[in-house]
Amino acid sequence: MKSVVEEVIDLKARRLNNTMKKLTTDVVLLKAENENLQWTVCIKKSCRQRDKSLFDDLKINDETKKMFFSSNKIQTIHDHQIQRIKEKQQAVIQKMNEKKQKELRKLEKQRLIIERKMSWF
Repeated sequence: MKSVVEEVIDLKARRLNNTMKKLTTDVVLLKAENENLQWTVCIKKSCRQRDKSLFDDLKINDETKKMFFSSNKIQTIHDHQIQRIKEKQQAVIQKMNEKKQKELRKLEKQRLIIERKMSWF
């Protein structure tokens, strides 16, 4: 009788353990998918935003308010615009990485809590 009861309890514990593993795996996969979708939305939003035009940086603050278009000037200003875009993208990537690290720490804490609870059984 005792062995039958232990087998039933053991079976329930294994089922509970398998269910917990499946649920945690599903949570991790859904969070990764959500993160990828958020990244896509962020990229799309940044593509839609209009930056200042190239000619706004070429304006000279003097009395005549004339613009002089030299190829060197245009190239340097174009390079500055590209650099600003790259800096914005790096800031977004860094923020997303920090979020990911925070989420991983949170998941690790949850896993440890679940393991401690499972050790009681």
